Amino acid sequence: MLLHPSGCLLLLREEDQKSELDWTPLRRLGLSSREAQVLNFVAMGKTGPEISTILNVSHDTIRKHTGSVLRKLRVETRTAAALIASEARRDAVVRVRS
Repeated sequence: MLLHPSGCLLLLREEDQKSELDWTPLRRLGLSSREAQVLNFVAMGKTGPEISTILNVSHDTIRKHTGSVLRKLRVETRTAAALIASEARRDAVVRVRS
């Protein structure tokens, strides 16, 4: 719990950010498990240092994974990669519902 400056009491809930459900559809893009995890966090707006902390690896390792993801997806920016991740997730949901 956290006390907001306005005097309101805030209840915060931390969720497991390593959840396999979030990044599994990204494997269909031809990514390794770790690359799919990294792309998932990129799509969530996490920075390289944040991702390295979450996954307990060095920032250099995250840079290498990110570079590999961009090459495999044939895009130049993290934003373009995040858009592809969003589309892949949406397609996975459509497949499940069909």
